[in-house]
Amino acid sequence: MSPYSYYVESNSARVFVAGSWYGRLSYANVTDNHIIRPVISLKSSVVVTGGDGSGTNPYTVEMP
Repeated sequence: MSPYSYYVESNSARVFVAGSWYGRLSYANVTDNHIIRPVISLKSSVVVTGGDGSGTNPYTVEMP
């Protein structure tokens, strides 16, 4: 997943994580190895039909 911020003091990007504090959405440095990062996997048959992947124009997909 894309980082949500850059932490200058540790020269590291931060990402959203799940379950790091009572199961709530939180953040951690990308270099941390004890966190869970959510990921979405799509079948190869899914077709991207629009968007550019940005926050204001996310990808749109079509499932067969």
